Amino acid sequence: MLYSSFLRSVGPGMIWSYGPETSAIAVGSTGGAPDIPGHPQVPSLGWDELERDFLLASRFCDDLYIHSLEGCVEHGFFERISSIGWKEQVGPPDSARTASGIRGLLTAALWTSAHPVLTLGGVVASACVWSRARRR
Repeated sequence: MLYSSFLRSVGPGMIWSYGPETSAIAVGSTGGAPDIPGHPQVPSLGWDELERDFLLASRFCDDLYIHSLEGCVEHGFFERISSIGWKEQVGPPDSARTASGIRGLLTAALWTSAHPVLTLGGVVASACVWSRARRR
């Protein structure tokens, strides 16, 4: 699920970053989700954003999903999906590099939290090397 509506300025770059490793991509959100009290509502994608996300995702896989079909019907997108020029080639979005950087930071944070002993050992070893280098 690569919902560009969650990180609007970076979202298309996330599709570009994760796309080559997927067999299916879900895009959205077009609205129509249940209103859960106490949880923020994510603004819906407009037609241009949804079409862009579909075209980006279609570069990497044939199985595309959308959240939500109810939102598509509500906004009149459902009928427009069949008019998308699927052969149109789209290049990397402006946010592709930023998305790759965020993905790298998330990967590092997850690895670090999954390997606390190695992380702590690395920090202690680095501190010892740095301390000895400063003494010289």
